[in-house]
Amino acid sequence: INTPLAINKITTIEKIEDLVELSEQVRNGINYEGVEVKLANSLDFNDNNSYNDYTNTIYGDLNGDGQTKGIKEELTDQNGKGFTPIGLIVKLPFSGSFNGQGNEIKNIYINATNVDAGLFGYVLNGKIENIGVSGNITGTNNVGGIVGYYSGQNDIKKCYNNANINGTCSGGIVGYYSAKYKNIIGCYNTGKIEGNNYAGGIIGNKTDYVGVYNCYNIGNVSANINNGYAGAITGNNAIVSKCYYIDNVNIAGKTINNLGISKDSEYMKTEEFINEISDNYFTKDTENINNEFPIIKFENNETTDNFIIEKIEDLVKLSQMSNLGELGKDVKIVLNNTI
Repeated sequence: INTPLAINKITTIEKIEDLVELSEQVRNGINYEGVEVKLANSLDFNDNNSYNDYTNTIYGDLNGDGQTKGIKEELTDQNGKGFTPIGLIVKLPFSGSFNGQGNEIKNIYINATNVDAGLFGYVLNGKIENIGVSGNITGTNNVGGIVGYYSGQNDIKKCYNNANINGTCSGGIVGYYSAKYKNIIGCYNTGKIEGNNYAGGIIGNKTDYVGVYNCYNIGNVSANINNGYAGAITGNNAIVSKCYYIDNVNIAGKTINNLGISKDSEYMKTEEFINEISDNYFTKDTENINNEFPIIKFENNETTDNFIIEKIEDLVKLSQMSNLGELGKDVKIVLNNTI
């Protein structure tokens, strides 16, 4: 492979070339365990300014069509495989921490075969948060807008998906979530989700004791009508609380679950709904960037100063931070559920 791998690990992503190098490093066995990667700004695969040099051919045949073109054409030509997900299979996972810092990866195109697919394909004990994705992501295995397959012991928080998703097991945020006693929190999906076996607006399928909290979906969801499982929030049963979906969403499959609460579109655009789902994570879309549906606070350049208590571990952390004087004077402590 004629791909210039950086000698040092990528810790700040400023251009699409940085994303490509991160993907290539992980594909070559550098799992980033113990390393935090930050997205410095939003990136658009269709925008020349998101590249250092969109005509550069040094990265080779990224889309696998047997020809070498400029990096932008390689990644956006929908006759090829597009961007290679960060982490592919259990033996080549991403195990670091990724903080999108409220930025978005726009117009990503992925057409993956025999690997898990999403911005991240396979994540093992990694941490993913504060990121949005749009575009088209297709694969033959587990496919999600943010992560195709997650295995580990971390929640996934404050992420959104506007991409169309198609795979065997498909979810707006995560295709398959294998994280016992962990949760998807404060996320939403607007993209169309299609899965052959499982399809869900937030999670396609998951292991036992997985929770979905304070999330919503307004995208259509469909699974195979002969043997597929589908749901507006999850394709399979899960622990669901304060999760909602638009009342006219289309859900198709052989077995359809009713997890989540149906609301009409006009109510979902109100302050009342934001307070109901959680005003800690969401805010009103005053700039009409999401068709007036709630947006995550970082999309409106707002920050959250609340300390959320959802598990006993959070109480322990609160005690430790308080004793060390690490709690800011304006921090609001919120008990999100009975523990």
